[in-house]
Amino acid sequence: MFLAVFIAGGLAGFAGRAFGLSPEDIHLWEEKRDVQHLIGALDNWSSSAREAAAGALGRIGDARALGPLIDRLGDRVTSVRQAAVKALDQLNEPLGRLIDESLKGSAAAREALAGRKDARAMGPLIRLLEVGKEADRKAATEILQTLGDPRAVEPLIKVLADRQPALRETAAVALGSLGDRRAVGPLLQSLTDDFAAMRGAAAAALDRLNEPLGRLIYDSLWGSKEAREALAKKNDPRAADILIRVLTVPDEATRVNAIWALKDIGDRRAVDPLIRVLSDGQTNVREAAVWTLGKIGDRRAIDPVTQSLRDGQPKVREAAVSTLGDFGDPRSVDPLIGALGDWDAAVREAAVWALKDLNDPRAAEPVKKALEDKQPGVREAAVWALGGLEGPRAIDPVMKVLGDDDSKVRSAAAQKLEGLGEPLGRLIYESLQGSQTAAAELAAGKDPRSLAPLIRALENNDPQVRRTAAEVLGRIQDPRAIDGLVTMAGGWNPRDRMAATASIMKIDQGRIVLPWSTLLRILFRPASLVYLLCSLMIVGLTVCAMARRKKHSR
Repeated sequence: MFLAVFIAGGLAGFAGRAFGLSPEDIHLWEEKRDVQHLIGALDNWSSSAREAAAGALGRIGDARALGPLIDRLGDRVTSVRQAAVKALDQLNEPLGRLIDESLKGSAAAREALAGRKDARAMGPLIRLLEVGKEADRKAATEILQTLGDPRAVEPLIKVLADRQPALRETAAVALGSLGDRRAVGPLLQSLTDDFAAMRGAAAAALDRLNEPLGRLIYDSLWGSKEAREALAKKNDPRAADILIRVLTVPDEATRVNAIWALKDIGDRRAVDPLIRVLSDGQTNVREAAVWTLGKIGDRRAIDPVTQSLRDGQPKVREAAVSTLGDFGDPRSVDPLIGALGDWDAAVREAAVWALKDLNDPRAAEPVKKALEDKQPGVREAAVWALGGLEGPRAIDPVMKVLGDDDSKVRSAAAQKLEGLGEPLGRLIYESLQGSQTAAAELAAGKDPRSLAPLIRALENNDPQVRRTAAEVLGRIQDPRAIDGLVTMAGGWNPRDRMAATASIMKIDQGRIVLPWSTLLRILFRPASLVYLLCSLMIVGLTVCAMARRKKHSR
């Protein structure tokens, strides 16, 4: 008999859940005080049926309904929960009212609920966490944090993957408060969340769980150099896994900082993800990825980095050039030679330094051409590189650079020549810097190799360098300097004209015709003609004024 009743009740419950119930059904069961059917109706797909069943059970007042009604406190539909609360009130069960007020945000109710330590509260709260509306789920998370029951850990961990960022953040805070180490791994993974607030909540929760890795990663993602260094020293393999996942977050600065952290860590597992990042839409991200691949030094990156030489942004190309130099692979020589023709000066300069590091003889001639680059930084780099590429054969081309417009380039040339055992470079450099001692020694030596740089210095942008070069050439007294001095003497600057003319007069030009020829060449320079015309006009005006004055005096 008991078995038959049990089976009938079970079938009734199944039927109630599977099919919609009419109000007449609920009313009929209430009249019959059919608690078993009404309890089954609490699981019906129709919220109105569940609500009506809860009301009927409250009015009947049968204690067998306590458990099922408490479970309905986790119903997704608010009206059903309210009906369950009212029914539990009728059954003199305060748990329903406490949970309901707690969900509405009552701090007193939450405190009272925590004080009761009633294990029955966990079921509906966890269910609400899974199926409730966003506001209810957030409130349930906060209540579970207050209750501090370890049974909430696993459900809260699942919420860390929820689509709603605010809910994920609340769950992270709750897990930190619960203090259960099961949450460490999932919270570390939450450091890869798209939302900064969520990452901050995860880091704070990990602090409470005494897991320092979380704070180090979080601070690294905010750009802390100290945190990156500490993270690298910690040598925790979990860090690289997390940072690799951060490479896909939407925020550009976060991706960049993750890449710099991977650079400090140097984990080779990051190579393939970083290669994929080379196609990122943001310049700073691609640039950081190139530098990091160079630091890691895995040769799988050579070809992808070489492709970055075609990047539309010069910062990325510059990083690619320098990185290829760091790899030290001879396959990079030809692409780097090609980079010497880049329109951006920083890229060309980096290419020269990279070719210097590779020290491949194929680069000697292209680097020699870079001595004539329009940017001084490129010329200076070429001076240093050529000495290593060519050795003593670099003396002659570097010697010509001693007359360069830029003082840094001239200084580099002098130092490189001195390193190659050629003291003439230092003498020319110091002479152009104004040293009378060096100028006297240079003039006394009369080394013909000094002519080219000194003649080139006659066109220097610095007027003091031009006049010093002219003076030294006058002391050397080599006729081959005449052409350059004539150009300077026929220029627009009066002081340049005087210095160059004085030096020309010191040079022995041999036959009488040649000095007059030189004078005529100076006079027929455009500036000289202008000066001459101006002088003639002044003389003419003066004569006219004197004649007019004399006429009036009569």
